[in-house]
Amino acid sequence: FWGRGGRAPAAGGCHVDILWRVARPTTRSASLLARTGPAAAPRVRGGSGHARVPGSRITRTSRSSGCVATARNTTVRSFDRGPAHAPCGLRRARARLARSLGARIGRGRTRGTRHTPRDPRDRPTKNMMLKAILTLALAASAPAAGAPTKRPAGKTFNDVTTPCGCKTVKYDYRVMYERAYEASKAHRARPDLAELLQKHATSPPRRRTRAELMKPVLKELNRSLLAHRPVSPEFEMQRALNGKYGDTSWVLVYEDRIYASDAFASVSKHRGHAIMMKQAQALVGLPNALYQLSTATYGSDGCEAEPLMLTINKEFGYDQCGVLIPNTYFGGHGDLWSWGSESIKAIHDRTPFQNRTGAALYRGTLSKFKFDDAKYCALNSFGNYARLAAFAASKRSPDRVDAVRPCRNGKPQNLDASCVAPEPQCKGLVDDFNSGLKAGSDIGGTWVDLREYRRRKYLLNLPGGASGSYSKNLNHIWRTEAVALQWVAPFVEWYFPALIEGTNYLKVAQHSVAETVEALEAHPAAAESIGLAGRRDVHDHFLCPACMAEYLQKTLEGFSAHLKLGSILDDPKRASKFFRDNLPCDRIHELDLRVPSWDTEEKGYGWSWKLKKDDPAHPCREGGPSPDRGAARHAREAAKRALHLQRKEMQFYESLASKPPHHAAKVMFEEMKKAVN
Repeated sequence: FWGRGGRAPAAGGCHVDILWRVARPTTRSASLLARTGPAAAPRVRGGSGHARVPGSRITRTSRSSGCVATARNTTVRSFDRGPAHAPCGLRRARARLARSLGARIGRGRTRGTRHTPRDPRDRPTKNMMLKAILTLALAASAPAAGAPTKRPAGKTFNDVTTPCGCKTVKYDYRVMYERAYEASKAHRARPDLAELLQKHATSPPRRRTRAELMKPVLKELNRSLLAHRPVSPEFEMQRALNGKYGDTSWVLVYEDRIYASDAFASVSKHRGHAIMMKQAQALVGLPNALYQLSTATYGSDGCEAEPLMLTINKEFGYDQCGVLIPNTYFGGHGDLWSWGSESIKAIHDRTPFQNRTGAALYRGTLSKFKFDDAKYCALNSFGNYARLAAFAASKRSPDRVDAVRPCRNGKPQNLDASCVAPEPQCKGLVDDFNSGLKAGSDIGGTWVDLREYRRRKYLLNLPGGASGSYSKNLNHIWRTEAVALQWVAPFVEWYFPALIEGTNYLKVAQHSVAETVEALEAHPAAAESIGLAGRRDVHDHFLCPACMAEYLQKTLEGFSAHLKLGSILDDPKRASKFFRDNLPCDRIHELDLRVPSWDTEEKGYGWSWKLKKDDPAHPCREGGPSPDRGAARHAREAAKRALHLQRKEMQFYESLASKPPHHAAKVMFEEMKKAVN
């Protein structure tokens, strides 16, 4: 399904070419077309997909615009070609024209087709003919989609006039008021919570297999890829190199090497991504790909005129643009091996669930930025709103909620941390921003480290302080076997489709968190079951080092297949020519974890080498870069590291398995033993 060739075996032994489309003839959604067998109808000139599915109508789409033209038993020529950043209205007009020509004007027999009686209402009217003539003129003036469209002088790829395809920061920031502020304020504890917990205690849910957990995650990965309508492989790679973020964010994965420009390090989170990708390359191998990365707390932005980005989160929800990948805060800065060792220590250190403290724990600071503008209140202030609401809930129910701003007796997370509530912000936009806390009221408390997480039954995860999006705090919660209490917020990360409320986590907000904790305390067996499910479902299957490496591999395989990058990157001659014509060859760095120095003048930024033009590893070198002779050795070392971490974890479960109460540990021990063997 994720193969580079895009061919998958179909029923009866024939093959199906997956063209990554979903048929909806009257909308802008793209369609999944299948071309069956060698006798399928030929492709329409200009790169447009053309399919004849037995027993159904002919459907065709333009890869440049994604608009769909359909006709009954007839072939329609392509009139919907144009640049990827053409306005949506023009694409829809072209699609209407194609349908009109196929279903109305071409009412008689067409060569090679049967005559089909038409409905009398299908006769063309004067208005239809005028629209057809006008749209033909527009279509004729638009450039074709077969070759990359040159960028107009003085404009950038993100010059769009209409939002389309997916939600963007530029146009859709107002959804945060409904999905974040209003949703969290209105949230109450589930009316069936006590019944659900009672059922959990008597008959815990069946443990899901890895395949069952991965299915919704891969489905969302597929959907997010399909939301982008590619033009041509060369054009898509040029957009990645010259898109909104330009030189600061593109990454080239090519023949066991990973490259970026010298500007890549100007964004702080990029170092973690580079380390994670290099370790994933060594552990499981990555396909050739060229992509643009978004590590912004908002998530990726842009519409049809932007490249398809890999993003570490989506602030608005799944319908935001981009393809989700793991964030860069595992192991500090994307170091999968440090994360694995750290996780094993955390598992060894945890306190038995029945001996833990029952109040829901949260420690977090506030952003020092304050906004009263509609856009920036939506994009930046929800994190402060949610945290002040948690502090207010802690004031009302201190025995159930332990949420404070760390500013005393220890190590504040922010040097500017204050122990008092700030003045409300978003005036006139959000009612009661401080959730009843008066400016100057005490919200401070002591700082705690991650070891305290293993001594609590319930852990709160709130939106990040910078924008109200993801928080790295959640990375550490799943492995503790505490119940994850997720604050109501629209942001999503890559593994969220596998989450099921009431099975491996619970949603809470200001007016529901205390009541939820009280219900969990009344059903301790159910609470322990939910916490254990969180660790097994999320940490063990998605957040282990090999799990994240495997998902990155699947993501790049799907990404490359959807944009058909293999047609260039898997051909050494075409790849070499593209690199010399398009890459900033004098500013290329190879990302490498073996760099011994932090001397930025000599070695780049401590995790990359700056390549000279005659360097054998340089992608612009005539004939392409030489093979990485150390790749096989690095892969063996990575496999040994992963096996060592797995064996250490297995030894821990083996020690638990000898004790009668730990049935779950016995099951885990047997599974890990099989995996290691």
